Amino acid sequence: METIKRIKKRRSTLLAALLMATVVFVGGGALFSAKAAPDDLLYRLDFSDANAIGKNVAGTDFADATLQSGATVSITDGVKGGKALNFVGGNDGKNYLSLPTAIFEGQNAVTLSGWFYAPHDIGDYIGEIGIYAPEYGATFRADPRAGYLWDAYLYDVGKKKDIPGGSTCGVKPVYDTWYHMAYVIDGAAHTFTVIQNGAKVYEETLDSAFTPSQYHSDTSHFYLGQSAYETGKDNYTGKMADFRVYGKALTAQEVADAYALDVTDFKTAEYTFDNAENRYEDSVRGYDLQDFNGTPTFVDGGIRLEGGAAVQPYVRDNDNAANAKNIHFFDGHANLTISMDLTVKSNEAWRRVMDMFASGDNRITYMWHCPRAPGDVFDAVYHAKDAGSEGDANDNNMIGDNSFAFRLNEKFNLTIVLSDDEITVWENGAKKVTGTVGNKPTFQKFLFDLASTNGASASARLRIAQRKRNGDRRRTVRHAKAVQAV
Repeated sequence: METIKRIKKRRSTLLAALLMATVVFVGGGALFSAKAAPDDLLYRLDFSDANAIGKNVAGTDFADATLQSGATVSITDGVKGGKALNFVGGNDGKNYLSLPTAIFEGQNAVTLSGWFYAPHDIGDYIGEIGIYAPEYGATFRADPRAGYLWDAYLYDVGKKKDIPGGSTCGVKPVYDTWYHMAYVIDGAAHTFTVIQNGAKVYEETLDSAFTPSQYHSDTSHFYLGQSAYETGKDNYTGKMADFRVYGKALTAQEVADAYALDVTDFKTAEYTFDNAENRYEDSVRGYDLQDFNGTPTFVDGGIRLEGGAAVQPYVRDNDNAANAKNIHFFDGHANLTISMDLTVKSNEAWRRVMDMFASGDNRITYMWHCPRAPGDVFDAVYHAKDAGSEGDANDNNMIGDNSFAFRLNEKFNLTIVLSDDEITVWENGAKKVTGTVGNKPTFQKFLFDLASTNGASASARLRIAQRKRNGDRRRTVRHAKAVQAV
């Protein structure tokens, strides 16, 4: 709470930039609390020496990684002031590193972790990490995009293949920016856990006879940037930084401690609306917005949207023909924080601030209104349609009677945090309300709709000030930001 008070004393532009750290740090419990980094570091590649790219800097005796002959990888800037290895792709089977499998000898649990940067146009089934021990039939495969898994990550772990199953919401890269992954393989608990950007996003049960020690044998291999099963496949396209192997099943908190993760590491979009020439420009990933149904005006360094029951201006992301990559806007966002500065100019009901929806067979919409009839209060609504139904199946108010009065004709900061089936709303740095969607499909289901084969990803939307119901949406929206929470 003291952190919130200190931030509230700063200027509003700084508040908008810093509030996300406060929201997640307080609302997310101890995820990013200050603790000592874990021990049990077995191997580390920080790519800091261009003349010794594969140097193990963990202080252990394991051999350095070797770069394949003829590789055209390069050193580039990475994360938090460090360096990264840039993999240029291609299908010559040369652009990868080979690590010693002796790392796994005698290990009952390991964590493989690092920073990754994947462009939105990467190909299918390129090998990010590949381990294979034919004597034991033990595999670790991490491919960032698998077409038949709705372009989600494909994992093989131990003797278990094609993780996750087709009916499960998969893990996706956060395209066109750095994101953090940790893969925890626990031979004692018989589990495989994926921790993305410091938060647990997936867990699978493994064969009880498998332990990570089986990754070490006379003929096994361990690759970065190549397939688990054989060389000669398409090379990895993208960047990696600070890759590590721990001889322990790390928790999400320990991963956050080890890499000093902070919510500011995971900002995925920022729209300031203060540049007349590039007024919808995203300064983070280039996921620019566009006008739709009229042209808003720009005043006082913000965007002014004059509402109305018929045609009203609003902006949205991925109908921008010049920026087709915007269909990947929500990929990798298992949790999401959206923060904006705004001024509401009218107290009529059902004025839309923002929504996001997937218009597939199982449509899910998250929408935020100001205010909700009959009173002048904020409303956060979850809305869904059952498969095969033409009508609206349900409309669920996620914060119900615990809502709060909206500020009219006064600039304020509104921050909304979505984490699985929970929503938390902050106003000017103060937590106002927390609610859930009950037994309805969760935010993860929303993401699944974006990825599913019913074509929802092609019609996914992030919209500012667009309506589902008629009403007045007259306001000035300033400094809208979308930040990936952890």
